[in-house]
Amino acid sequence: MIGYIHPFNDGNGRTARALFYWYLISHKCNRFEYIAVSTAIKNAPGQYMRAYLYCETDNNDITYFIKFNLRQLDIALISFEKYIEKTRSENKKILETTITNPGLNFRQADLIINRSKNERPITFNEVQECYNVTHQTARSDLLGLEKLGYLRKYLRGRQFIFLLDKEKNPINITK
Repeated sequence: MIGYIHPFNDGNGRTARALFYWYLISHKCNRFEYIAVSTAIKNAPGQYMRAYLYCETDNNDITYFIKFNLRQLDIALISFEKYIEKTRSENKKILETTITNPGLNFRQADLIINRSKNERPITFNEVQECYNVTHQTARSDLLGLEKLGYLRKYLRGRQFIFLLDKEKNPINITK
């Protein structure tokens, strides 16, 4: 109804979606806390506008708008399910790496896997920010990986950078 009444100059869609999310979460549909319906709607601006126009030109029948929102909700749910599956797969790979290489912790296994996919160097500060750990923990993780032969340490300016050591490749992490 907010979309239909349009009480504000701007933000009617966002307000309607906020109320929609609140309604779903208050009715124990807690997954919607993590589902980006707004992104799915934003990715279809033409369909969004047509849904409004069809409503306005068909005796204010909001069926078009409801159908559009349900389609976008379905797209958002599918996207969320793909994200969950990708995360599960990545976590499984990290767990397998820690099991087959008992000297590694979860973060170190993730760092090794990410370095095998992305060949750019990594620094103490990046590890600290990415994993929300102290500088000392980031330092221990990277220096530990260097000591185990997974990474090579280089000095760039006044900062150490670490790259995956492809020559030693202690584990086959590119599977």
